[in-house]
Order: sequence, then structure tokens, then C-alpha cells
Amino acid sequence: MKRSLIILLSLLCATMLFSTRRALIIGNSAYMEGPLKNPVNDAKAVAAKMKDLGFTVTLKTNLDKENMDVSIDDFIRSINSGDEILFYYSGHGVSVEGENYLIPTNNNFDSVIKLKNRASRAGEILELLKQRSEIAIIVLDACRDNPYKYTRDSGKGLAQMNTNFPNQYIIYSTMPGKTAADGEGSLSPFTTSFLANVSTGKKITDTVQDIARDLHTRTRGDQIPWSEGILLKDFYFTAATAPVTPVQGLSPNPKVKEPIRVSSADEFLRAIGSDRTIIIGDLGLYLDKASPNLRYSYTDMMQGNPELGLAPSASRSYYFDGESELVIYACKNLTIIGDEKNLSRLYTTDIYSEVITFTDCENITLKNIEAGHRPEYAHICAANVVSLENCTNINIENCVLFGCGASGLGIFSSSAITVRKTVIKECSRNAVEIANSHGIDFFNCEFRNIEEALEILNIGYSRDVNFYHCDIYNNQVESFIYAPEPSERNYDKLIRIENCLIHDNQFEYPVVIAPNIQLNNNVLNNNRLDLVFVTDWDDLIYEK
Repeated sequence: MKRSLIILLSLLCATMLFSTRRALIIGNSAYMEGPLKNPVNDAKAVAAKMKDLGFTVTLKTNLDKENMDVSIDDFIRSINSGDEILFYYSGHGVSVEGENYLIPTNNNFDSVIKLKNRASRAGEILELLKQRSEIAIIVLDACRDNPYKYTRDSGKGLAQMNTNFPNQYIIYSTMPGKTAADGEGSLSPFTTSFLANVSTGKKITDTVQDIARDLHTRTRGDQIPWSEGILLKDFYFTAATAPVTPVQGLSPNPKVKEPIRVSSADEFLRAIGSDRTIIIGDLGLYLDKASPNLRYSYTDMMQGNPELGLAPSASRSYYFDGESELVIYACKNLTIIGDEKNLSRLYTTDIYSEVITFTDCENITLKNIEAGHRPEYAHICAANVVSLENCTNINIENCVLFGCGASGLGIFSSSAITVRKTVIKECSRNAVEIANSHGIDFFNCEFRNIEEALEILNIGYSRDVNFYHCDIYNNQVESFIYAPEPSERNYDKLIRIENCLIHDNQFEYPVVIAPNIQLNNNVLNNNRLDLVFVTDWDDLIYEK
């Protein structure tokens, strides 16, 4: 009897210890009626993120009715008691007579009866999940415009489901009765905000609040997510892990939840890695003055260097390009936070080196940081301050970037970049350079004291680049913006400049506004040229 009891307890413990976090992620784009651009992209991006966060992921795309039913049934059968579940759907969804339906790709319905019979009822999915899972999170980015004009609720998005199942939590991409945008970029606005905030290690209720703030800002108030449900236990998108103390060596980066506090350049370099938060106090760090054995090159990182005591390792998270330029490499979910009041300082003394370059990085936050070249060299240095190369979901907030011969901020082959309340100043080529990128937003930023430069903004082969409520002043440049109209790409409204103050600048030449630049509600005052923007070179230009 005692032996049987021990075996039973062992089995119960095993079930508790090895419960699985599972995710079914569906994206439908290739609809017979009303095809959508982004849901498949959304699903793939969310699937990759959930894998990184420790979920066992099932990804399905462009499902007709039969395959959608099979995929949902198979997934539900795979759920074991105690499993935590994420169901994420991106595609068409409609509300009919108070019921929400998720639409398969073979959606050539011509009546309400056919829609009800051939679409997946969201409420039924909730009921099935309730029977099998410990906790279920349902995310519905399915409130796009209703293509079925014969339905009573046409064009009004999804209805609130009022789930009464405990430990079920539903997140809608917009409020009940509202529609959500598919987006002009490669991801929907909701998915972009979701991915930018899902890895912070916060409770789901706090995470949804962060997503709401981000989406509200990103869509200029047009879209606000909604959530409902009661959770009897805490849920985190990030798997729970024990706190880890600051890294002292160069071992592979563990996942951490507790912030790592640093007070020297050596400690800062050792702390760099994925899935962590680095906090810098009210101090200045000269990155190129760190210990030589920590300033290894890309070749040293990949092939090893016995003189530095380095074994070959592709898992390291940074290297130096030359003696002084820090490159943070292939990091995910890294937050660097400085002192909010005085800003923490990251410098390099080499005027030919960028201060920090992020390469192949995802979900990075840089906040409360002043970065630049040594202050006395602010106007004669010859490199960017911060560069982003092949990065996605980057947030820069309350920073000061100063002193360069190139750009304060360079963005190359990157997407979903948000810059808030940041000052870019004292540059000698331009404040911002953007190339081959999309989904770039600047909110409440300052661009000032750009002197003897070509232009303030340089934007090429990029789309969905937006400047909102920015203050642009005290600059001496040839022209405001260089943004050649793409001749081979059918882009529309590539660059938006809205509600900005443009004043007390000296421009040598006006900007000819091509169709790819949209200006709205800007205030221009006391600039050297009366006409900073013209629609044709034949417009007369007068100087004050």
C-alpha cells in the first residue's frame, strides 16, 4: 500500500513539474473574398516569439474550413491537465447576432446561414479549452473590416464574449464593436505592439496595459486593445525562472528576471546578453576604456583567441569593431536603463567609432541614456552615435544622442523602431539616416544644433516613417530632408511629418515635396527660407 501511494504521488508530482506551455497560432491571409496582407506574417512572428519564450508552438497558416477544424481539434487533444495554453488568431473575424466567428480562407459565403455553418465559432473554442487546460489565453487580432455586407453587424468588429470560465483571459486587438487595421507595414499594428511588450516579464494584466499604451500611440489613438476574463493565478508570457546574479565571466547567457546593476564599463560588457535588464547608475562609462580582454573582435568571438583566454563561441552577445566600437550582436529581449533624472552616459573617445551598434537584434529597449563621443570632440567626430542594423522591435526613450560626423541615429534594414522623447543634436552630416527600413516612428523628439550638415533627415528606400510632435530648431543645414521619390516601387505616403515645430533654422535650399512625403499641421516659423517646402522647382523662394 505504501509503495502504491509513493508511486501515485510521484506521478502527480511529475504531472505538476512537466506541465507544458502550448501555443496554437493561426494566420489566415489568402481569402477568396477580402484577402489580407499581414495575418500570415503576424502568425509567423508571434510563433517565433513564443518559441523563444518557451512555448511548444503549433503554427498554421491559410487554413480552409476543414483544415481549420482539424488543426483546432488536434491541438485541443494534445493538451494535458495542467498545461498553460495560448491561442492566437490573426485574420478575418465577424460578429453575427452577438456570436464571434473566425473565418477560414474558403470564405465565399453568400448568406448568414452559410457563414455560421462554415466558420469557426469562437465561443466553442473557449468551451473546449476550458475542459482541457489549466489556464488559457486567447488573443484575437480578428477585428478587421467585415467583408460580408449581408450580416447585421457588418463593419463593427467583434463582440465582447463575456467569458464566465475562470482562468480564461481574452485579448482583442481593438475594443468591442470597433475594427482593427491590417497595417501598412509587414505586421498589423496590434501584433507589432504585442511583440514589443510581451517579453518584459510582467503579469499579463500589466503586459496588456503596456500593449494598449503602445498601440494607442502607434495608431495615434485610432486603435485600443480590449481584454476580459478572470485569472485565479498569475500568468506571465515569459517562463518563470530563478533570479540570476550579475555575470562575471563570458559563459552562455542565462535567462534572468532580476535586473543587473552595473557601475563600470567592464561590468556593463559582462552583463550584455539576451533576456535581461541592465541598470546603469548616475555615472559615465567610457566603453573603449574597458579591459582589453573584454574588447575582443568578431573573429576572436567566432574563432577564439588564446591570448585573451577566449574559446570559440557564437553564443557571445557583443564584440568590438576595431578598438573602440561596441557591437551588440544577436540579442533578444535586452533592456538598458539609465538614471531617469540625470541620464547615464555611454561614451567613446575614438572620434572614428560609433558608440553602440545593434546588429541582428530583437526587442531592445534603450532608456534614460546619453550617448556620444567625448564632449570636447562633439563637432569633429566621424561616426554615428547609435546604429541599428537588421533589427526589429527597438524602443529608444528619453535619450540624448550627440556629437558625430555621420548621424545621431542610423537605421538600416530594420523595422518596428520607436523613438520617444529623445534629443539628437550636434551632428555634422544629419540627425537621422534611414535606409531600407519600415515602421519607424518618432514621437516628441528634438533635432537641434545640426551644423554644416547636408540635411536634418536622410531617408532612402524606406516606408511608413513617421515624425509626430517633434521640435526641429537651431540647425544650419543645406535642406530639411533628403528623401528621393522611389521610381521603381509603388509606395504611398512613405514619410509623414505631422504636428511638428520647425523654427529658427537656416536652410540653403528648399525641399521639393514628392508624393512620398506627407505634411500635416506643422508650424514653420523664423526659418532662413520663407518656403522650406515647395511642390515644384518653379516656385519662387525668398530669403528673410
